[in-house]
Amino acid sequence: MRASLELSDVSSGYEERTIVSGISLDVQDGEIVALFGANGAGKSTILKSIARTAPLLSGSIFVQGKSTLDLKAHQLPGLGVGIVLQGYAVFPSLSVWDNLLVASSNRGVAAKHAAYLAATAIPEVEKLLGKTASLLSGGERQLVALARALVNDPKVMLLDEPGAGLAPDLLQRVLELLKTQAQGNRRSILIVEQHVTSVLPFADRVAVLNNGRIVYFGPASRVDPPTLARLMLSFEESGTIAE
Repeated sequence: MRASLELSDVSSGYEERTIVSGISLDVQDGEIVALFGANGAGKSTILKSIARTAPLLSGSIFVQGKSTLDLKAHQLPGLGVGIVLQGYAVFPSLSVWDNLLVASSNRGVAAKHAAYLAATAIPEVEKLLGKTASLLSGGERQLVALARALVNDPKVMLLDEPGAGLAPDLLQRVLELLKTQAQGNRRSILIVEQHVTSVLPFADRVAVLNNGRIVYFGPASRVDPPTLARLMLSFEESGTIAE
């Protein structure tokens, strides 16, 4: 397999404060990599550095073999990246259907076709197409944000807490959908999620952040929730495991 997303020795932060450093990981074609860590460990900072919304202080990031160093955030969809960051990325004044349309990099009939495919990928969203986004529940907005990320048929998906606001059964449904998207459409997915026990069975590999550094990166089958908790909360660098 080849890496659709690759980070090499990445450091990122804000206002000269380094939040994460020495981050190296990759996501292969059709693979789900879960990124776990305690609050403040730097999980969202890593996603934002890939999404070009947080400064890249050093290192390199490649999407499908192409460097993103000189790209702006709005150029990433053209490189095949779909993004769902925290905050429900929807326009509240627009209908769900129009939210999907404006997410498309195409226009006219092609945009409508892309929006239709994204909506039908998530049946719960298909039922909401005529509804104004401001009237949706938090969970419904999260599903629409996920559908928006699918509109341009991305090869790489960056998901920051996609389970936020979702009931456990709906989170399970979303994770099943993501697994289908990874396996059936060969999408590479990097997911940050606080529901460790829910996400772990769907992940192929796991990266664990502790104090801004990766202390484990390897098969999900090698770790269980208690081990993950120890890795996330322990500050002993001697406990670092790498694959």
